[in-house]
Amino acid sequence: MFFVLLEFDSFVFAIDAISVETVLSYPKIEECADCGFVEGKISYKGMTVPVLDFCKIISNRNCRKLFSCRCVLVKVLGPDSQERFFGVLSEGVTRTAGIAQNTIETFPSSLGKMDFFKEFHFENSMAKIVDCKWMYSNMNLPKFFAELDAVEAES
Repeated sequence: MFFVLLEFDSFVFAIDAISVETVLSYPKIEECADCGFVEGKISYKGMTVPVLDFCKIISNRNCRKLFSCRCVLVKVLGPDSQERFFGVLSEGVTRTAGIAQNTIETFPSSLGKMDFFKEFHFENSMAKIVDCKWMYSNMNLPKFFAELDAVEAES
């Protein structure tokens, strides 16, 4: 399996490359008031895409505009079976890793933010695999897309 790594605050997270549409340099984010975990939105190929600040979700602080800060554009199937995109803004998005499937283990989450993480040994730490489908369902994204679809239908 191949992963895009997110490394900050002594954490290592991994997003399965199969879920990744692209990785963008720090994009211009239009702020979104009262959108739960959605930091804001960007335009990507004519689509409005919500962006989650992963540093805020994990470390309770905003991502800093560092050279290594990127927006990983992730694709998931929504409940309507329509392909949806959302951005995961994070610091430390500079590397990838290839990991053998049989080295991945499931552990209870020590972070308390997500139900569980699958993990693998990476260098001198454990990398936590981000469950993008879980993030989509539990970070207010279905509501964001329903409201966006309603606005587009009115236009």
